Amino acid sequence: MESSADRVLALMIGFVNRDALSPRAQRVVDEARDFTFADYGISSVEQVALMKKIGADFGIEIPMDEAAGWRTLQELTDFLDARS
Repeated sequence: MESSADRVLALMIGFVNRDALSPRAQRVVDEARDFTFADYGISSVEQVALMKKIGADFGIEIPMDEAAGWRTLQELTDFLDARS
């Protein structure tokens, strides 16, 4: 069962205003880009679902054969930035 803290954090992330983050929070966000999907507790199966959801949100198709080689959030965002 998911803890209350985990549920609150998941909901709060949608409200984060990156421009208003404290310097400490900004460092954490910057470091988080280099965390692996496994660091976030995301399995390879969940990663496929995540890529499909993110692709739909950005209005692009993320090639799963390419995405399978990505290990970090930064690799995903580099792909998205290159197509924006």
